[in-house]
Amino acid sequence: MKIAIDISLLGAIYTGQHFYITSLLKTMITKHPEDRFVLITYGDRGRSDFEHFDNVEFIELLGGKYSRTRRILHQQMKLNHIIRKISPEVYFSPAFVQPVTVKGVKKIVTVHDLIYKEFPRTYSKVKNVYLNKALKRALKNSDRIIAISKHTKSDILKYFDIPEEKIDVVYYGVDEIFKEELTLDTARKITSGLDLPDNFYFYIGTLEPRKNIPYVISNFDLFLNKFPDNHLILWGWKGDLPDEVFKLLNKVENKKNIHFRGYIDHSMLPSVMRLARGMFFVSLYEGFGLPPVEAMSAGCPVFTSNISSIPEVVGDGGIYVDVKDPQGLYKKLLYTHENPAEIIAVVKKGKDLAKRFTWERAAEETYRLFI
Repeated sequence: MKIAIDISLLGAIYTGQHFYITSLLKTMITKHPEDRFVLITYGDRGRSDFEHFDNVEFIELLGGKYSRTRRILHQQMKLNHIIRKISPEVYFSPAFVQPVTVKGVKKIVTVHDLIYKEFPRTYSKVKNVYLNKALKRALKNSDRIIAISKHTKSDILKYFDIPEEKIDVVYYGVDEIFKEELTLDTARKITSGLDLPDNFYFYIGTLEPRKNIPYVISNFDLFLNKFPDNHLILWGWKGDLPDEVFKLLNKVENKKNIHFRGYIDHSMLPSVMRLARGMFFVSLYEGFGLPPVEAMSAGCPVFTSNISSIPEVVGDGGIYVDVKDPQGLYKKLLYTHENPAEIIAVVKKGKDLAKRFTWERAAEETYRLFI
């Protein structure tokens, strides 16, 4: 079977969708050497993850410096021509865009979230119009639709007139590096260049409005008033985080204990999680929520919101925060500080629950839709 897959998204800032594409496809390609995978790229971006496979070939969508606008335009203008030329049995779009209308080709698309519907202010009006038209077209043109959670599936059904039987839920997996048992000494050696304080909590992810960063900062500032030897580290791409967040940081009493560190290499995260007192993930909306599951797998306590897809994914493996309470995170920090035994119990549940999220399972469930 010849399978064409658009990986032209690779090359931008690395987020959950990028890890989804690389982890899912590397697993699938390894498991199915009898098939031919044609990967459509933006220049040579992403090729290094796949060029060692004998059953992979590449077709360039476009080259040059990465530009989201150029990528979208070329996807709309060139993909149908490319698919006609290579004549695959299956075309898979793992990241939302699905402009292909070629007949005789089975078309699969993955929808990760509907942020633009739930939080329209996250994007510009122009981008919201594009996203709505593009997704509506993708859902109509695709033979099968993959939703990364039951919550995402319900959002699709809420906003679009799509037959429910056309949608399959396939959860993300978790990288094996988060399942390794690390000693404290090993974790300290690996992270020696990060200048980590002794007692720290952290956030990892894109810094954007729905991630609720101001809420984290204000609540942690209250916690620092009682326990000033702690620190908060925020790692991630700035994204669309409003300047008000940085203005807030200048107003808090304990700003010297709150650190924005920018990008961190993914391979460092298991060691960071081994050393941290906890991870904050109090997002207002998630299609899946990969960082909490990674932390659960690594045995790191996760303070997370109780809305959107998060309870579905995290289950009993997280410490839930009522984000409608202005001091909800602060209260949970105080409670867990005084009741460490509960943290231990939740972490154990989290490690067990995280075992169900594997890329092997995700790859096989996805591949079955190709047949």
